[in-house]
Formats: sequence, C-alpha cells, structure tokens
Amino acid sequence: PSSVVAAPRSAFGDGASEWNGYRDVRLESLHEGVATTRLPGSIARAEVRARHSQREGRFGWHGDELWTADGLRATFRVFFVRWGLEVDLDSRGMRRSEVDLRHAVAHAAVQSQRSASDGSFGWSDSTLWVDEGLRARFAVTLQRDALPGSRPPLELRYRMVADGPVKVLQVMPAPSAAASGEVPSLPVLASEEDDGKLRLSVHVSLACLGVSLIADGCEELLYLSLVDPVVSYRASSGRDFLSAQVRHLQVDNQLQAASFPVLLQPSFSAEEAQQAVRPHSLELLVQRRIGAAQV
Repeated sequence: PSSVVAAPRSAFGDGASEWNGYRDVRLESLHEGVATTRLPGSIARAEVRARHSQREGRFGWHGDELWTADGLRATFRVFFVRWGLEVDLDSRGMRRSEVDLRHAVAHAAVQSQRSASDGSFGWSDSTLWVDEGLRARFAVTLQRDALPGSRPPLELRYRMVADGPVKVLQVMPAPSAAASGEVPSLPVLASEEDDGKLRLSVHVSLACLGVSLIADGCEELLYLSLVDPVVSYRASSGRDFLSAQVRHLQVDNQLQAASFPVLLQPSFSAEEAQQAVRPHSLELLVQRRIGAAQV
C-alpha cells in the first residue's frame, strides 16, 4: 500500500503546474528594453499565452532565464526540462510506501526526517518509495522525457541490399500498422513474462568527447567532437531499452589546405537557429524484447 502524508509542494506554487512541470509567467519589456527573470528549473520551451501590448517584440530563454525585448509584454507558459518538488512520504508499520510523481525522478534526497528510524528510500522511473519506518520530507528533482504536444518518436526499419560488390544499408520509416488496418503481432517471449519491474539501469553523461584519427606519421586526419553525449540503458525481465543523445556532433578534416574543413555538422532551419536551445544533432532509441525469436 502507498501513502502520501502531505501533498507535494514546489517552487511553482499550488495547482497542476507542479505536476506537469510548467509555470505561467508574466514578463514585460518596458521602453523597448530587455526584461529577464530567473525560474526554478531548466527551461525546455516557452510560448505566449496572452499578449498585453501591441508590439510584436521578441522573447527567448537560456538555461533557467526567460527574457523579452522590444516592447513585448505578455504572459508566457514556460515548460521545464527539470524542476523540483518537496514530497512528504511515510513508511508506517515498517512497511513500504510509494507515490507516483508522474514524471521521471532524476534525484531525491532527505530534506528533513520525522522518524527515529533511518530506514531506506529510493526511486524507479516516476516512483519514489520509503521503507523500514522512514518518515521524511524529500527534495525531489523531476525531469520530462517529452514536451506536451511533441511528436511521437519516428520508427525506422532497415535492410541490406546488394549493389554489385557493395552492400547498401537502407533506412526508411516503418509502415504504420494503424494506417494499413493490420494489428502487428508481437514475438513470443522465450523467457518469463515481463513484470515491468526495472532490473538494471545505467546512465552515462559527459560534457564533451573528442576522438582523433591519426596516420602512421602522427598526422591528424579527422577529429570527431561530441557535445553533451548521453547514453542510457534500462532493462526489465522481458525488455531492454538503449537510448543515446548528442547535443552537437561535428567531424572536421584536419588536413592542411583541405577543400572541405568541416565534413559533417548539423543543419538547422531558420526557426531552430534562433532558439537558445537547439535540437539534438543525434537521437537514438532501441527497444528489444529479451528472448524473442525475432528482434
């Protein structure tokens, strides 16, 4: 059984916004100057909910700071990548209690303890739990996987095609089962039925990573740079998931007097180029059913 002694509190104030990770903020650019405000979380997106001026103006964000300029006065709905909650949770009768916080828990720590027993606590996905008599208030950091209204991930399929002496890898969108009216059949697990419990979770995050390709004469040929690479792996009894994200990826030609010094770099639309936080250069998600005859 689960129990929550007090409703979660956050820096967002009362209401559903604390659960959904957004806040409505009014910000005004006076005399066409720049107005800024810092918010209690990393901003993922901001949109105008209501305008209070005739000026079109400009607005944007960076990190936890929202700004507006050129006379724009408006109320913004700001969505956060990460935000904080205070959660009271009690283990009564030395039994485990848990609460679903609706978004993935990135971190949790005891803020204040109300019990003599230190007990134990932890989290898995969106669930925070306590056990062995621990009663405490926790400072919890939540993070979202996707923004409201965002597009679902694109499913791809691939195949190898022989083209003379060369094999070509073809990657294309997977056909929609809903559009064709067919119901996809899932492969039968050879192992036990998946109970949905997390068995293993590994998360690796780096600020940056660089790889050089060097010839025999110690001459550098290529340089690969990755900014904010993140790799995550999760496994239950019947499924495992591998995801990878790279904020910025670039391959540079290090040869002197190269005709193309940059061999590979991301390309953004005009709208994306104006955003303070641009889309990831690389996103990968692989899901596998463990023990299936076909993956």
